[in-house]
Amino acid sequence: MYYIIKDLMNINSIVVMEFNKNTIEQEIPMKGIQTNFLDKTFVYPLKEYDEEVNGYYNNIELTGGELKTKLQILQDYGDDEGCVDGSLKEIPKFLVLPEFNPSIGWYDGYICYVTPIESRLFVIKLIEHEEINLTTIRDKRPYNFKAYFDDNDPDKKIKLEVRLSSREYNKETRKFEGNTEVITVDTSFTWNMLTEPSYLNKAYYYLYPHTEWSNDEMSKYITPNELVNLGFSLINKGHNENGESYWIKGKFKLYTNVLPLPNDLFWVGHKDLNNDKANIIFRLDELESEMKKSES
Repeated sequence: MYYIIKDLMNINSIVVMEFNKNTIEQEIPMKGIQTNFLDKTFVYPLKEYDEEVNGYYNNIELTGGELKTKLQILQDYGDDEGCVDGSLKEIPKFLVLPEFNPSIGWYDGYICYVTPIESRLFVIKLIEHEEINLTTIRDKRPYNFKAYFDDNDPDKKIKLEVRLSSREYNKETRKFEGNTEVITVDTSFTWNMLTEPSYLNKAYYYLYPHTEWSNDEMSKYITPNELVNLGFSLINKGHNENGESYWIKGKFKLYTNVLPLPNDLFWVGHKDLNNDKANIIFRLDELESEMKKSES
């Protein structure tokens, strides 16, 4: 989330869950929850919003209501920047977590993954940790979050990595000094598991239980879940000789320069392997047509 205070305007409740468990630990109504920002107090549900706060970095704390502790949410400012090095291979985060305008935060003794899904804010506990010091956390780009595996690991186990960036004043040198805390979360996933259609079918049900395309019009468009249902496997960017990301079924490939978020229309380019022509396709009927062409 970028304009966090504004992004929470349509949220009715906060759902607290533990990572990779399909059970709700707590569901908290937004009524009476508030944040103090600059010299303003915003109490949810918001009746009006002051656009002035858009000019400032939104790293906020929510308090009040039925919250057990404060809920801290850090602004997503360039989370996709930076890369993993050496034998580490980054993977799309949406394969292990629901990626809808997400952020990193802290709640009830845990570093959390925070993402709005329709009218609910999901707070997914990742790992135990002390609360974040918002007085020293960097205003701009306070965190970076990656999912990856080590290519030298025969099991290719998936890890999550949160990097919290702080900026503290050193009285001796009279300078601000940067510091990065690296927090690693082990998962039960492996890369081979995540690319299997049989697994992905179950995983997407867990990750997106409230967001499957129920609207008749939206259901006509390609989504990752539709590709999984159709039997496609995902080849991750950087994990093949050309450094390209694509979905594959038989000889038919769907290419994308940037793996899109699941709540966006899934635009992909079909590459004809015979003449290297690409077509941009959006809808399931277009996908079906292109696949029939490739088979003829």
